[in-house]
Amino acid sequence: MKRKTNDMNKLKDDFPPQLCDLFVDDRNSSLYGLFEPVETWGERPLNLYVKVRPEAVRNKEIEDMIVACKLRDLEEIRKKDKFEKVWVGFLRLYNLYQFIPRAYFVTESGLKDGAYDGLSFGEMISPAVPMTEKESLAWTEAFELTDRELHTLLNKFADNGWPPPEVGYELVSGRGEIVATAELAWTDIRVAFLRDDEASFQKIFGSEGWRVHLLNQALRDPDRYVSLKTT
Repeated sequence: MKRKTNDMNKLKDDFPPQLCDLFVDDRNSSLYGLFEPVETWGERPLNLYVKVRPEAVRNKEIEDMIVACKLRDLEEIRKKDKFEKVWVGFLRLYNLYQFIPRAYFVTESGLKDGAYDGLSFGEMISPAVPMTEKESLAWTEAFELTDRELHTLLNKFADNGWPPPEVGYELVSGRGEIVATAELAWTDIRVAFLRDDEASFQKIFGSEGWRVHLLNQALRDPDRYVSLKTT
């Protein structure tokens, strides 16, 4: 890692001032690093900044390390080929750094919407919902099995700590017969989202204690459905 003024300038463009302040070193003794992968479509989909004192590295003092990572996920980027691969990579980085008390992972859309305005960046924190490697792979599979039009909704759920869904879920009766299907289903919380051609199954799912919603409505207003996981 090297100290680079240009890296600090980029940091100021990417993050709120209170987070950038954590990277200031008046003694100029810390090591700085910036990782910016370049995808095949020519964009830098995420920025990963690191600051640490050399003696903290030698003494393995992870609480002295500061990590800040931003995923570029605005609509024009989400439409790019292989964006899902980048997004899953972002989640894996999130889990890799989850044991560092001052590791901050944000998305560009979240910053734009003010989602982090109440967060105190000076405090040592731990991720509220760390994702396992198994969950990351399951989310990858969910993206691969669904149409792109559903990915904004899936991203919204994953960003808010939802477990990966079952795609193409089949509801089976006590006799072992398939009585209904759902494009997306979360069996643990009994939430299902149906395509228009599955709308006739709403009553069947409801009779089994499921909360059922139509995908075309959820796609118009994803934020409205995020709280279903906890209600």
